[in-house]
Formats: sequence, structure tokens, C-alpha cells
Amino acid sequence: MKNYLKVIIIITFLICILVISIIYNQNQKEQERINEREKLLMEYEGSAYQLHLQIQTDEYDETSNPNDIVLVPTESTESLLKRWKAVSEIFTEIDYPEDTISQGDWLNVQHKLESNRFEMRNASLEIATEMSGESPRSSESIANYIYKGSVYDDTFREFLEENGIEGPDQRRLEQ
Repeated sequence: MKNYLKVIIIITFLICILVISIIYNQNQKEQERINEREKLLMEYEGSAYQLHLQIQTDEYDETSNPNDIVLVPTESTESLLKRWKAVSEIFTEIDYPEDTISQGDWLNVQHKLESNRFEMRNASLEIATEMSGESPRSSESIANYIYKGSVYDDTFREFLEENGIEGPDQRRLEQ
């Protein structure tokens, strides 16, 4: 009888361990799904912010599926793309993904823009060195220009004007 009781206790113990293990694995998988979903939501938000896109969540609000989020280009998006394309035509190492843009695959467009950061930095340094002959003050001129349309440096402004990307700066001409 004692052996029978030991067997029952061992079997019960093993079943408990099995149940706990199954529950733990299910919780782990659910947590992974939640993490993936949150990561995708952050990716949509980041792309919308960086590319000045509008986020439409009508369908997402009903389904809670991040793939139902729609990113829509705005006028600011179009301006950013125009600046990016103009710079990429001069610096061919800066990739402009026309096909990805025309497909509206905004997450991949954002990835491509970010993957160009090194090339943008090198081109900015090249412009500053060639045009002024001095050490550059900023290695972010091209990135600032593409992302924000900002031109903080006269040397970079001259480069843009000489290459027909921007019109002449009236403030500089009036001095």
C-alpha cells in the first residue's frame, strides 16, 4: 500500500510539473506576441514621426491588429521625399527607394532612410571640406536637410544653391 501511495504522489507531482510547464510556455508565447505587437506599433509610430505621415487607425481600432494601421503621406512627407531624392541624385551612395515609396511601404522607406545615415554623414563632411576647405562644423547637414528641411550652415546652403536644389537665399543676397 505504501508503494501504491508513493506512485500516486509521484504521478500527481509529475502531472503538476507538466501543467505548470504548459502554462508557463503558453504565457511565454503570449508575452512574445505582445512584445512583437508593441514593437510593430512603435515601428509605425516612429515611421509616422520621421516621415511626417498621418496615422489612420480606423480598422486597427476594431481588430487590434497592428498590420491594419494605415500610414498616409502628407505635404510634409512629400517635401521630405523631394529633398531626399534631390540629394540622392547628387550623392548616388545615398539610396532613394523609388519602388518602395511608390508601393507605399512606409516602414521599409523609413528603414531605408535610416540605413543611409552613414552615407549622409560622409557626404555632409565631404561638402563642408570641399566648399570651405575647413573642418566641418556639422556632419549632419544632409540629414537635417532631408528630415526637417533645415539649413543651418552657409556652406551647405551654397552647395544646395549651386546644385539647383534650393533657390538663392535672399537674406544672403541682400547683404
